[in-house]
Amino acid sequence: MAERGGLPGLARPSVARRGRRRAERAPGRRRGGGRADLRHRPRGASELSAGVDSGARHVIDGAAPLLTPDSFPARRPGLLAGGLTAVAPTVASIETYSEAKQNLSGWHHLASDPINNIEICRTSGDLETARAGGKLGIILHLQGCDPIEGSIERLREFAAAGVRIMQPTYNAANALGTGSLSEETSGLTRFGRTAVHAMGECGVIPDVSHASNRTALDVLDSASGAVIASHSNAVGVYGHPRNLSDDVIRGIAAHGGTVGVCAFPGFLADSGHVPTVDDLIDHALYVAELVGEQHVALGLDYADEDEDDYKYFGYDPRYYPPLPWSWPTGISSHGELPLFAERVLARGLGQTFLEGILGGNYARVLGAVA
Repeated sequence: MAERGGLPGLARPSVARRGRRRAERAPGRRRGGGRADLRHRPRGASELSAGVDSGARHVIDGAAPLLTPDSFPARRPGLLAGGLTAVAPTVASIETYSEAKQNLSGWHHLASDPINNIEICRTSGDLETARAGGKLGIILHLQGCDPIEGSIERLREFAAAGVRIMQPTYNAANALGTGSLSEETSGLTRFGRTAVHAMGECGVIPDVSHASNRTALDVLDSASGAVIASHSNAVGVYGHPRNLSDDVIRGIAAHGGTVGVCAFPGFLADSGHVPTVDDLIDHALYVAELVGEQHVALGLDYADEDEDDYKYFGYDPRYYPPLPWSWPTGISSHGELPLFAERVLARGLGQTFLEGILGGNYARVLGAVA
Protein backbone atom coordinates (compact mmCIF):
# COMPACT_ATOMS: atom_id res chain seq x y z
CA MET A 1 0.00 0.00 0.00
CA ALA A 2 1.21 3.50 -0.80
CA GLU A 3 2.54 5.83 1.82
CA ARG A 4 0.56 8.96 2.68
CA GLY A 5 2.72 11.11 0.42
CA GLY A 6 1.80 9.44 -2.89
CA LEU A 7 1.81 6.36 -5.07
CA PRO A 8 4.90 4.15 -5.18
CA GLY A 9 7.40 3.96 -7.99
CA LEU A 10 6.96 7.36 -9.60
CA ALA A 11 9.26 10.34 -9.96
CA ARG A 12 8.08 13.61 -11.53
CA PRO A 13 5.27 12.49 -13.88
CA SER A 14 3.80 13.57 -17.14
CA VAL A 15 0.09 14.41 -17.27
CA ALA A 16 -2.51 11.67 -17.75
CA ARG A 17 -4.93 11.59 -20.68
CA ARG A 18 -7.46 13.91 -19.03
CA GLY A 19 -5.74 17.23 -19.54
CA ARG A 20 -2.70 16.17 -21.61
CA ARG A 21 -3.75 18.09 -24.69
CA ARG A 22 -5.25 20.80 -22.48
CA ALA A 23 -1.84 21.45 -21.00
CA GLU A 24 -0.40 21.76 -24.53
CA ARG A 25 -2.91 24.49 -25.42
CA ALA A 26 -2.81 28.03 -24.05
CA PRO A 27 -3.36 27.65 -20.31
CA GLY A 28 -5.87 30.50 -20.19
CA ARG A 29 -8.35 28.62 -22.40
CA ARG A 30 -11.56 27.14 -21.06
CA ARG A 31 -13.70 24.46 -22.66
CA GLY A 32 -15.72 25.90 -25.50
CA GLY A 33 -13.19 28.58 -26.47
CA GLY A 34 -13.85 31.07 -23.65
CA ARG A 35 -11.05 32.49 -21.60
CA ALA A 36 -10.42 31.76 -17.97
CA ASP A 37 -10.21 34.79 -15.71
CA LEU A 38 -6.51 35.70 -15.66
CA ARG A 39 -6.89 39.42 -15.01
CA HIS A 40 -5.98 39.12 -11.33
CA ARG A 41 -2.43 38.61 -10.18
CA PRO A 42 -1.80 35.88 -7.56
CA ARG A 43 -2.33 37.20 -4.08
CA GLY A 44 -0.75 36.51 -0.73
CA ALA A 45 -2.01 34.12 1.90
CA SER A 46 -4.17 36.71 3.64
CA GLU A 47 -6.05 37.39 0.40
CA LEU A 48 -7.00 33.80 -0.43
CA SER A 49 -10.74 34.31 0.08
CA ALA A 50 -10.96 37.97 -0.82
CA GLY A 51 -12.81 37.34 -4.10
CA VAL A 52 -16.13 36.42 -2.44
CA ASP A 53 -17.26 38.82 0.27
CA SER A 54 -19.89 36.34 1.40
CA GLY A 55 -19.03 35.51 4.98
CA ALA A 56 -18.43 31.93 3.87
CA ARG A 57 -15.74 30.02 5.72
CA HIS A 58 -15.31 27.61 2.80
CA VAL A 59 -15.72 28.17 -0.94
CA ILE A 60 -15.33 24.79 -2.64
CA ASP A 61 -15.82 23.56 -6.20
CA GLY A 62 -16.44 19.84 -5.83
CA ALA A 63 -15.76 19.03 -9.51
CA ALA A 64 -12.94 20.84 -11.30
CA PRO A 65 -11.71 18.85 -14.33
CA LEU A 66 -10.39 22.13 -15.75
CA LEU A 67 -7.43 21.84 -13.41
CA THR A 68 -4.41 19.70 -14.22
CA PRO A 69 -0.96 19.70 -12.61
CA ASP A 70 0.55 21.42 -15.66
CA SER A 71 -2.19 24.03 -16.14
CA PHE A 72 -2.75 24.83 -12.46
CA PRO A 73 -0.16 27.64 -12.06
CA ALA A 74 -1.74 29.65 -14.88
CA ARG A 75 -5.28 28.99 -13.70
CA ARG A 76 -4.66 29.79 -10.05
CA PRO A 77 -5.38 33.55 -10.40
CA GLY A 78 -8.91 32.80 -11.63
CA LEU A 79 -9.50 30.56 -8.62
CA LEU A 80 -8.33 33.29 -6.27
CA ALA A 81 -10.51 35.85 -8.04
CA GLY A 82 -13.49 33.65 -7.22
CA GLY A 83 -12.46 33.28 -3.59
CA LEU A 84 -11.99 29.51 -3.78
CA THR A 85 -10.57 27.92 -0.64
CA ALA A 86 -10.57 24.37 -2.09
CA VAL A 87 -11.19 22.55 -5.37
CA ALA A 88 -11.57 18.93 -6.42
CA PRO A 89 -9.59 18.33 -9.63
CA THR A 90 -10.22 15.18 -11.64
CA VAL A 91 -7.34 12.71 -11.36
CA ALA A 92 -8.82 10.45 -14.05
CA SER A 93 -12.09 8.93 -15.23
CA ILE A 94 -11.73 6.31 -17.99
CA GLU A 95 -7.93 6.42 -18.22
CA THR A 96 -5.64 3.54 -17.36
CA TYR A 97 -4.16 2.83 -13.95
CA SER A 98 -0.75 4.06 -15.12
CA GLU A 99 -2.12 7.32 -16.53
CA ALA A 100 -4.07 7.99 -13.35
CA LYS A 101 -0.95 7.35 -11.25
CA GLN A 102 0.97 9.88 -13.34
CA ASN A 103 -1.65 12.58 -12.88
CA LEU A 104 -2.00 11.85 -9.17
CA SER A 105 1.73 12.07 -8.68
CA GLY A 106 1.69 15.36 -10.55
CA TRP A 107 -0.57 16.82 -7.87
CA HIS A 108 1.69 15.50 -5.12
CA HIS A 109 4.68 17.05 -6.88
CA LEU A 110 2.93 20.44 -7.00
CA ALA A 111 1.96 20.21 -3.33
CA SER A 112 5.55 19.44 -2.34
CA ASP A 113 6.77 22.79 -3.68
CA PRO A 114 5.92 25.67 -1.30
CA ILE A 115 5.76 28.14 -4.18
CA ASN A 116 2.45 26.58 -5.31
CA ASN A 117 0.82 27.24 -1.92
CA ILE A 118 -1.53 24.23 -2.08
CA GLU A 119 -2.33 21.38 0.29
CA ILE A 120 -3.81 18.00 -0.56
CA CYS A 121 -6.78 17.61 1.78
CA ARG A 122 -7.97 14.28 3.10
CA THR A 123 -10.16 15.55 5.95
CA SER A 124 -12.17 18.61 6.93
CA GLY A 125 -9.35 19.33 9.37
CA ASP A 126 -6.99 19.56 6.40
CA LEU A 127 -9.41 22.04 4.78
CA GLU A 128 -9.25 24.18 7.91
CA THR A 129 -5.46 23.94 8.08
CA ALA A 130 -5.11 24.92 4.43
CA ARG A 131 -7.50 27.82 4.81
CA ALA A 132 -5.81 29.09 7.98
CA GLY A 133 -2.44 28.93 6.25
CA GLY A 134 -3.66 30.76 3.14
CA LYS A 135 -3.27 27.64 1.01
CA LEU A 136 -5.67 26.34 -1.61
CA GLY A 137 -7.02 22.93 -0.64
CA ILE A 138 -6.87 20.15 -3.25
CA ILE A 139 -9.42 17.33 -2.89
CA LEU A 140 -8.45 14.50 -5.24
CA HIS A 141 -11.31 13.02 -7.26
CA LEU A 142 -11.70 9.96 -9.50
CA GLN A 143 -14.51 10.59 -11.96
CA GLY A 144 -14.96 6.89 -12.58
CA CYS A 145 -13.19 3.78 -11.32
CA ASP A 146 -11.88 2.47 -14.64
CA PRO A 147 -8.31 3.26 -13.45
CA ILE A 148 -8.48 0.66 -10.66
CA GLU A 149 -8.74 -1.94 -13.47
CA GLY A 150 -10.78 -4.42 -11.45
CA SER A 151 -8.50 -4.38 -8.41
CA ILE A 152 -9.62 -3.53 -4.88
CA GLU A 153 -5.95 -3.26 -3.92
CA ARG A 154 -5.53 -0.50 -6.51
CA LEU A 155 -8.61 1.26 -5.12
CA ARG A 156 -6.96 1.14 -1.69
CA GLU A 157 -3.72 2.42 -3.24
CA PHE A 158 -5.42 5.48 -4.67
CA ALA A 159 -7.15 6.09 -1.35
CA ALA A 160 -3.85 5.86 0.53
CA ALA A 161 -2.40 8.45 -1.88
CA GLY A 162 -5.11 10.93 -0.97
CA VAL A 163 -8.03 10.33 -3.36
CA ARG A 164 -11.11 11.08 -1.27
CA ILE A 165 -13.95 11.04 -3.81
CA MET A 166 -14.64 8.17 -6.25
CA GLN A 167 -17.37 7.70 -8.82
CA PRO A 168 -17.99 4.05 -9.68
CA THR A 169 -18.75 4.91 -13.32
CA TYR A 170 -18.29 7.61 -15.95
CA ASN A 171 -21.35 7.58 -18.26
CA ALA A 172 -20.70 4.10 -19.73
CA ALA A 173 -20.86 0.71 -18.04
CA ASN A 174 -17.69 -0.69 -16.50
CA ALA A 175 -16.68 -3.44 -14.07
CA LEU A 176 -18.48 -1.68 -11.21
CA GLY A 177 -21.84 -0.89 -12.78
CA THR A 178 -23.84 0.98 -15.38
CA GLY A 179 -23.37 4.64 -16.14
CA SER A 180 -25.88 7.40 -16.71
CA LEU A 181 -25.75 6.95 -20.51
CA SER A 182 -25.45 3.15 -20.55
CA GLU A 183 -27.81 1.14 -22.71
CA GLU A 184 -28.01 -1.32 -19.82
CA THR A 185 -29.51 -0.22 -16.52
CA SER A 186 -28.66 -3.20 -14.33
CA GLY A 187 -26.94 -1.20 -11.59
CA LEU A 188 -23.92 -2.13 -9.49
CA THR A 189 -22.18 -5.40 -10.18
CA ARG A 190 -21.03 -7.72 -7.39
CA PHE A 191 -17.55 -6.23 -7.79
CA GLY A 192 -19.07 -2.76 -7.65
CA ARG A 193 -20.68 -3.50 -4.29
CA THR A 194 -17.35 -4.80 -3.01
CA ALA A 195 -15.68 -1.60 -4.25
CA VAL A 196 -18.24 0.63 -2.49
CA HIS A 197 -17.65 -1.28 0.75
CA ALA A 198 -13.90 -0.82 0.31
CA MET A 199 -14.37 2.91 -0.23
CA GLY A 200 -16.10 3.12 3.13
CA GLU A 201 -13.27 1.24 4.81
CA CYS A 202 -10.72 3.64 3.28
CA GLY A 203 -12.50 6.87 4.15
CA VAL A 204 -13.44 7.51 0.52
CA ILE A 205 -16.80 9.09 -0.32
CA PRO A 206 -18.74 7.30 -3.08
CA ASP A 207 -19.95 9.74 -5.74
CA VAL A 208 -22.99 8.88 -7.89
CA SER A 209 -22.53 11.56 -10.55
CA HIS A 210 -22.37 9.89 -13.99
CA ALA A 211 -24.03 6.73 -12.57
CA SER A 212 -27.30 5.31 -13.88
CA ASN A 213 -30.31 5.73 -11.63
CA ARG A 214 -30.17 2.04 -10.69
CA THR A 215 -26.43 2.18 -9.98
CA ALA A 216 -26.90 5.28 -7.83
CA LEU A 217 -29.64 3.58 -5.81
CA ASP A 218 -27.46 0.49 -5.42
CA VAL A 219 -24.55 2.63 -4.18
CA LEU A 220 -26.88 4.17 -1.61
CA ASP A 221 -28.01 0.71 -0.57
CA SER A 222 -24.41 -0.53 -0.27
CA ALA A 223 -22.72 2.46 1.36
CA SER A 224 -22.35 2.63 5.13
CA GLY A 225 -21.49 6.34 5.26
CA ALA A 226 -21.95 9.54 3.32
CA VAL A 227 -22.62 9.51 -0.42
CA ILE A 228 -22.49 12.56 -2.68
CA ALA A 229 -23.28 13.58 -6.22
CA SER A 230 -20.31 15.85 -6.83
CA HIS A 231 -21.67 17.50 -9.99
CA SER A 232 -25.27 16.70 -10.90
CA ASN A 233 -28.55 18.54 -11.31
CA ALA A 234 -32.17 17.54 -10.72
CA VAL A 235 -34.40 15.65 -13.15
CA GLY A 236 -37.28 17.47 -11.47
CA VAL A 237 -36.04 20.71 -13.06
CA TYR A 238 -34.68 19.35 -16.35
CA GLY A 239 -35.15 15.76 -17.52
CA HIS A 240 -31.65 14.83 -18.63
CA PRO A 241 -30.21 11.32 -18.03
CA ARG A 242 -27.18 12.83 -16.28
CA ASN A 243 -29.44 14.48 -13.72
CA LEU A 244 -30.70 12.89 -10.50
CA SER A 245 -34.11 11.46 -9.74
CA ASP A 246 -35.89 12.55 -6.58
CA ASP A 247 -35.32 9.08 -5.11
CA VAL A 248 -31.56 9.43 -5.53
CA ILE A 249 -31.56 12.95 -4.09
CA ARG A 250 -33.53 11.74 -1.08
CA GLY A 251 -31.12 8.83 -0.65
CA ILE A 252 -28.10 11.12 -0.73
CA ALA A 253 -29.69 13.30 1.95
CA ALA A 254 -30.52 10.24 4.06
CA HIS A 255 -26.80 9.37 3.99
CA GLY A 256 -25.91 12.91 5.06
CA GLY A 257 -24.42 13.78 1.67
CA THR A 258 -24.64 16.67 -0.77
CA VAL A 259 -25.69 17.30 -4.37
CA GLY A 260 -23.22 19.62 -6.11
CA VAL A 261 -25.20 21.54 -8.70
CA CYS A 262 -23.41 21.63 -12.03
CA ALA A 263 -22.88 24.53 -14.45
CA PHE A 264 -22.43 22.36 -17.55
CA PRO A 265 -24.96 23.92 -19.97
CA GLY A 266 -26.28 20.63 -21.33
CA PHE A 267 -27.50 19.58 -17.86
CA LEU A 268 -29.18 22.86 -16.88
CA ALA A 269 -31.92 23.37 -19.46
CA ASP A 270 -32.92 22.40 -22.98
CA SER A 271 -30.79 23.47 -25.92
CA GLY A 272 -33.23 26.19 -26.98
CA HIS A 273 -32.52 28.13 -23.80
CA VAL A 274 -29.40 30.19 -23.12
CA PRO A 275 -28.47 29.10 -19.57
CA THR A 276 -27.92 31.63 -16.82
CA VAL A 277 -26.88 31.67 -13.18
CA ASP A 278 -30.58 31.54 -12.29
CA ASP A 279 -30.87 28.11 -13.92
CA LEU A 280 -28.12 26.83 -11.63
CA ILE A 281 -29.82 28.37 -8.61
CA ASP A 282 -33.13 26.80 -9.69
CA HIS A 283 -31.57 23.34 -9.48
CA ALA A 284 -30.06 24.17 -6.08
CA LEU A 285 -33.38 25.47 -4.81
CA TYR A 286 -35.19 22.35 -6.01
CA VAL A 287 -32.78 20.12 -4.07
CA ALA A 288 -33.05 22.35 -1.01
CA GLU A 289 -36.84 22.28 -1.06
CA LEU A 290 -36.87 18.51 -1.53
CA VAL A 291 -34.36 17.51 1.18
CA GLY A 292 -33.03 20.64 2.92
CA GLU A 293 -30.50 23.34 2.14
CA GLN A 294 -27.81 21.49 4.13
CA HIS A 295 -27.58 19.01 1.24
CA VAL A 296 -26.70 21.47 -1.55
CA ALA A 297 -23.16 22.19 -2.78
CA LEU A 298 -21.32 23.27 -5.93
CA GLY A 299 -19.73 21.01 -8.54
CA LEU A 300 -19.28 23.46 -11.38
CA ASP A 301 -17.52 21.05 -13.76
CA TYR A 302 -15.61 23.67 -15.76
CA ALA A 303 -13.31 21.92 -18.20
CA ASP A 304 -11.35 22.48 -21.39
CA GLU A 305 -12.18 19.94 -24.09
CA ASP A 306 -11.62 19.75 -27.83
CA GLU A 307 -13.00 17.49 -30.56
CA ASP A 308 -10.50 14.74 -29.73
CA ASP A 309 -11.66 14.79 -26.10
CA TYR A 310 -15.28 14.68 -27.25
CA LYS A 311 -14.55 11.42 -29.10
CA TYR A 312 -12.26 9.95 -26.44
CA PHE A 313 -14.75 10.37 -23.62
CA GLY A 314 -17.56 9.03 -25.81
CA TYR A 315 -19.87 12.02 -25.49
CA ASP A 316 -23.22 11.21 -27.06
CA PRO A 317 -24.46 14.16 -29.14
CA ARG A 318 -28.02 13.39 -28.04
CA TYR A 319 -27.00 14.43 -24.52
CA TYR A 320 -23.80 16.49 -24.91
CA PRO A 321 -24.18 19.48 -27.23
CA PRO A 322 -21.54 19.94 -29.92
CA LEU A 323 -18.56 22.15 -29.25
CA PRO A 324 -18.10 24.98 -28.49
CA TRP A 325 -19.99 24.95 -25.19
CA SER A 326 -21.27 28.18 -23.69
CA TRP A 327 -21.25 28.35 -19.90
CA PRO A 328 -24.18 30.03 -18.13
CA THR A 329 -24.11 33.80 -17.98
CA GLY A 330 -23.39 35.06 -14.50
CA ILE A 331 -21.42 31.95 -13.55
CA SER A 332 -19.30 31.26 -16.62
CA SER A 333 -16.02 30.88 -14.72
CA HIS A 334 -14.65 30.54 -11.20
CA GLY A 335 -13.96 34.26 -11.27
CA GLU A 336 -17.71 34.95 -11.37
CA LEU A 337 -18.47 33.24 -8.06
CA PRO A 338 -18.94 36.68 -6.45
CA LEU A 339 -21.75 37.30 -8.95
CA PHE A 340 -23.26 33.94 -8.03
CA ALA A 341 -23.16 34.90 -4.35
CA GLU A 342 -24.83 38.22 -5.09
CA ARG A 343 -27.58 36.51 -7.08
CA VAL A 344 -28.27 33.93 -4.36
CA LEU A 345 -28.80 36.73 -1.85
CA ALA A 346 -30.80 38.82 -4.32
CA ARG A 347 -33.22 35.92 -4.68
CA GLY A 348 -33.79 35.96 -0.96
CA LEU A 349 -32.24 32.59 -0.18
CA GLY A 350 -30.31 33.97 2.77
CA GLN A 351 -26.84 33.90 4.27
CA THR A 352 -27.12 30.38 5.71
CA PHE A 353 -28.08 28.97 2.31
CA LEU A 354 -25.22 30.86 0.67
CA GLU A 355 -22.55 29.72 3.11
CA GLY A 356 -23.74 26.13 2.84
CA ILE A 357 -23.83 25.91 -0.94
CA LEU A 358 -20.50 27.72 -1.36
CA GLY A 359 -18.65 25.10 0.67
CA GLY A 360 -19.86 24.66 4.22
CA ASN A 361 -22.02 21.66 3.37
CA TYR A 362 -19.27 19.94 1.38
CA ALA A 363 -16.77 20.50 4.20
CA ARG A 364 -19.20 18.96 6.69
CA VAL A 365 -19.53 15.81 4.59
CA LEU A 366 -15.78 15.43 4.17
CA GLY A 367 -15.45 15.66 7.93
CA ALA A 368 -18.04 12.94 8.49
CA VAL A 369 -16.10 10.20 6.70
CA ALA A 370 -12.40 10.91 7.10
